[in-house]
Amino acid sequence: MIKVLIKYPFISKNLLRKNLKNFKTRNKSTQLIFIFKNYKIFIYNGKNYISLFINSKKLNSKLGHFVFTKNLKKKIFNGT
Repeated sequence: MIKVLIKYPFISKNLLRKNLKNFKTRNKSTQLIFIFKNYKIFIYNGKNYISLFINSKKLNSKLGHFVFTKNLKKKIFNGT
């Protein structure tokens, strides 16, 4: 039997429920969709919140791509 997995973009429910244009989140795996255009999101990186303004160029990417954590920064600068 063949199983087909259709993968949809992951969007956190707590982000969709908020009516504010500025909000905080700790979820870095949420994918940015058209609803979030012109929003300002504060993303937690382990120590503090980093502000991110969403424009049309940043749509269809994950929140984690814009936040440097301790391990991600080491990988980028070491080249591994």
